[in-house]
Amino acid sequence: MIFLLKLSFYPSTSSSFMPPELALLMSSVIAWIVVSIPIYIASKLISRKSSFIRAMVASLGSSLLFSLVFLLVLHLGPAIITAPLGLLLGFLAGLLVFKEVFEVGWFRAFLITVLAYLIFIIIAALISVILISFLPRGQLIGF
Repeated sequence: MIFLLKLSFYPSTSSSFMPPELALLMSSVIAWIVVSIPIYIASKLISRKSSFIRAMVASLGSSLLFSLVFLLVLHLGPAIITAPLGLLLGFLAGLLVFKEVFEVGWFRAFLITVLAYLIFIIIAALISVILISFLPRGQLIGF
């Protein structure tokens, strides 16, 4: 906490027009909204109780609960054992959030999750193809 407070007293060396803390907050909110779009689309296809606000609550709640469960389980013993267990229990905790927010069963919550991932991948691929088309020739370097 003290480190964060001290950090804000240093003058900014960038030519940005806003403080870095505000930029971080704004980019986090924008990322939260963008990540909620595939969840909203998937939940609209699977659940009757779907809205964009519910999708935002589900994305934030599942992320926070997954992180909390994973970190708690990780501290129970050696990581070679607790990390896979933490991932599994964290995933189930995220499914629980989807189940409660969208008022569906476990299977439909799982379907919403899988479908949201697929929709996200498709949207990311389309955006990548569109943005690559704006690059000047010779700028795209292969691996």
